[in-house]
Amino acid sequence: MVERLNNDPLNYLGVRERTPPSTTVLARKPDIDETSGINGPFAVGDVWLDTFNGNYFIFFGSAAGVADWRQISL
Repeated sequence: MVERLNNDPLNYLGVRERTPPSTTVLARKPDIDETSGINGPFAVGDVWLDTFNGNYFIFFGSAAGVADWRQISL
């Protein structure tokens, strides 16, 4: 859903996400075979927090059962 500050069509605030990304918090980094979690398959944009090393990963998708988790810096 598009958010507008008022009725001016040029006044654009962004898009409200329908479903927030799923967050997995474990004391390890994700493996390349981690394509699903406790709530089912991971969706693009889901987050993984490695509490042991303090690293943050985003799920970019999977192909042939190989997950593409990319570490990002905070």
